[in-house]
Amino acid sequence: MHSHVDPGWLSTFEEYFEQKVHSILNLTVHHLSKNPDMRFIWSEMSFLERWWRVADDDQKQKMRQIVKDRKLELTGGAWVMTDEATPFFWGTIDNMIEGHHFVKKTFNIVPTTSWSVDPFGHGLMIPYLLSESRISSMVIGRLDADLKAELRKKRLLLFNWAQPWDENGNSATPLVTALPRTYYTTADSCGTNPTVCCMFDLGPSARSYCTKRANDVNDANVDSYAKQLTDQYRQLSPFYLGNTVLVPVGDDFFFSKDADWTVTHSNYKKIFDYVNSNQQKFNMKVQFSTVEEYFQKVSEANVSFPLFTGDFFPYTEDKSGTYPYWTGFYVHMPFFKRAERLTEGKLRAIDFMSVLSNFADVTENIRPARRDLALCQHHDSITGTSKPHVMIDYQTRLRNAFSKFDEAMKEIVERKISPNAKSSSLLIFPQESPDGISNLNSIVFTSEKKSHDLLIFHQGSQYVKQKITLRVNDPRILVLQNENPIEAQILPVMNFKEGQISNSIYELVFFVQLGPFEAKNIHLDWILDQPKTTTPSMVFSSKSMNSSCFILMNLNSTKFSLSNRHFSVQFEDGLIASMKKAGENTSTVLQVTFKGYLDRGGAYTFVSNGPSSNMHRGQIQTVPFTPIFVVGPIVSKAITRTSASLFQTAIIDNGDALSDLGIHLELFSNQGDLDITQMMVIKTNIRNQDEFHTDVNGMYFLKRKINKEVAFEGNIYPVASSVFVEDEDSRLTVLSGQPTGATVDKNMLEIMLDRRLSGEDGKGLSRGDASHSPPSLLKFDLLFESKNSSSKDNYSVFFSSLSYFALQNLLYPPELLLLKEKQKETESWGNFKWSCNIELINIRYLDEQTGLILLRRLPFDQTLPQVKCLEDDFKNLYNGLLLFSKKTPLILTSLTGTVDESMIVDEKILENLLKVPLKILALKFILD
Repeated sequence: MHSHVDPGWLSTFEEYFEQKVHSILNLTVHHLSKNPDMRFIWSEMSFLERWWRVADDDQKQKMRQIVKDRKLELTGGAWVMTDEATPFFWGTIDNMIEGHHFVKKTFNIVPTTSWSVDPFGHGLMIPYLLSESRISSMVIGRLDADLKAELRKKRLLLFNWAQPWDENGNSATPLVTALPRTYYTTADSCGTNPTVCCMFDLGPSARSYCTKRANDVNDANVDSYAKQLTDQYRQLSPFYLGNTVLVPVGDDFFFSKDADWTVTHSNYKKIFDYVNSNQQKFNMKVQFSTVEEYFQKVSEANVSFPLFTGDFFPYTEDKSGTYPYWTGFYVHMPFFKRAERLTEGKLRAIDFMSVLSNFADVTENIRPARRDLALCQHHDSITGTSKPHVMIDYQTRLRNAFSKFDEAMKEIVERKISPNAKSSSLLIFPQESPDGISNLNSIVFTSEKKSHDLLIFHQGSQYVKQKITLRVNDPRILVLQNENPIEAQILPVMNFKEGQISNSIYELVFFVQLGPFEAKNIHLDWILDQPKTTTPSMVFSSKSMNSSCFILMNLNSTKFSLSNRHFSVQFEDGLIASMKKAGENTSTVLQVTFKGYLDRGGAYTFVSNGPSSNMHRGQIQTVPFTPIFVVGPIVSKAITRTSASLFQTAIIDNGDALSDLGIHLELFSNQGDLDITQMMVIKTNIRNQDEFHTDVNGMYFLKRKINKEVAFEGNIYPVASSVFVEDEDSRLTVLSGQPTGATVDKNMLEIMLDRRLSGEDGKGLSRGDASHSPPSLLKFDLLFESKNSSSKDNYSVFFSSLSYFALQNLLYPPELLLLKEKQKETESWGNFKWSCNIELINIRYLDEQTGLILLRRLPFDQTLPQVKCLEDDFKNLYNGLLLFSKKTPLILTSLTGTVDESMIVDEKILENLLKVPLKILALKFILD
């Protein structure tokens, strides 16, 4: 028995709690305490914690008892049942940690099974992370309908699910059962005949249409009902190896009424008792069960199950239906998706800073905000597939979480890093801004305030030369590090609304050397004359512009080039037309254009109706302008209004840094037109043979191959952070600062950007619910890499070292804080020497005494040039971990820190634990 309780969808989290969930959990306690044979499962710990806050002592005691007695099973244990296509794995781990520690602290148990039956397709991230959390078995629901039919036919709905890098299933391989049909409801899943199954959808909350229900079981009719129900159960048996089947009884927000419980239990119990007492007639034993009990019975049968790898995207219920492919949600509401990523980056910085500064006090202060961020991983939140007022509630929670993280960061700075220094963050929550650069505060210089001190915190584990971008109200800014001037550049800020560069706000850019986890002070002075070390840019345009700062140059051609020491990029009409690497005579095909597809789908589905030229309307009224090219010593830009709905800024760095090797795109989406999905199209001469690779939630890559038998939208796959195309000579990687979807068409890579829909696709929302998409700034990096060795059979599961570090910089940029008083050097946290192929996924406090460190060893793709750095230095790695733990012992633990194993006493043990690439290693430390 179960109740599917979305923590936000058609109603908000709080609305659902007040209307349904509070009652469901009250009744759960009452009926499971009273009926020894009754079983129930619960998957949303966010709702359980909300109930726990208002429950009385008697309810809490009874709840603890039914959990202890295994009558109520907490399946999965995560804060929410996450989406599986769009989250970055960092956020999913944090979602799981929050739920698991609430469960451990409250009930002193660790979940052993998972029930994840509603995400819109299932991916490889969840089975792996569950296994590393000591969850050994799981139930999934939504698979491609044709594939599920084939699996049913071959008795393969019970299988072991391995990672591609562990195809023998030696580690982290859960046993999985897939529900037999489409849904998790009683009416759809009790057997193969919904007309019969709906008869056993009982209670006043039943929403299936049925002329007759089995809510009156008695001695006269029990035989008839038993025959019908057991016949349906028996119909499921051929779909699974073994002799045990799992049959869900429940529905959305079911069991909120007392009669749901009494009618369901009493009638099922009569049928079960009758079947079990007539074994010769039925040859079947039936019982109320938890998921854990089901898998125990499966294991007792001692059956060998098949080993699968791969994922189940894209999801489709019916390929011949009107809305077949659930690929629209990959990009739906990009503003929210981008804001979620920025908030994650802010929280990760706080986690690092709090551990480095030994400030565990902040943990409980930010826990509500952390949980609100976790709530936004839900499969109707980050997907953008909830009612408009619910999405506003999610966005408000996200904005408030961001603000709370800002407050916590300021507290860490003021108490631990730069004592007594008041500070304010320069990185703010995105706004619907007409200039497209929406999450950067301006630094204001006045006659009373002629200088500012900037604190830069670097989240990375390597030494880097980092680009810093600031907003200032005057171009005459001298940038100093340790009282020595450093080279800087002033760039214009384009006001899209007016079609002109601003004469009151400017962009200040410079590069600074940062060490692992370093906090560094930079001093900014406003002086009378333009500093020699701060260079105003040259601005090329065919349109007349006014500026007292920049050198304005007339542009007489539609063609222009921007370059650095690695390559030059040729533009036509402001769009990327080709690229030429330094020292080469011929250009490489690299064209970036934008197109729209007519889309008659909804929030969930993309239903392409062919190309659209109707991209003429923006939400924010803007003035057309011709392409503008900004040229300077350390940064160059091309700013283009591709249409009223989209503005492109292409950025090329020249700071003698790793960021010089990529083309950085900032796309301000201002889509006003409805029923259109915008896409970025990147054309190359890479011979990728209709193949491409998309990332598995940032963990590694999975190969995709175009299926020419299905529609265009059926070949779009989720991109949580990265996608690449390659041949034996080259690879083009596109890194994304927000979730999206991608496909290929011959030698063109197409990436989803934004969409607004007037209609609905029959998945639960109403007409017009998918029409809102706030203007948003989207970020991408393009990396074109030549291979130094090749093999047509080479299967690339991971990034090059260059693309990996570029992604880290895109997702986790430095935190920038303005200090109110001039400061000397900040507190040092020690000398870290960190191997570049050992990823520090996160380090955080679980509570005010316990910390958790997550690591993995990275298998950089060796066919591509490597960043020169130290690898596999386990001695310095071990010493660095002891700096984090303040010399307290390191304990091997599960992914979420709930199951401890052994002590790590030296670097040899650490090296052995990190032997398998991509396997996540979790370590715990307990402060004295």
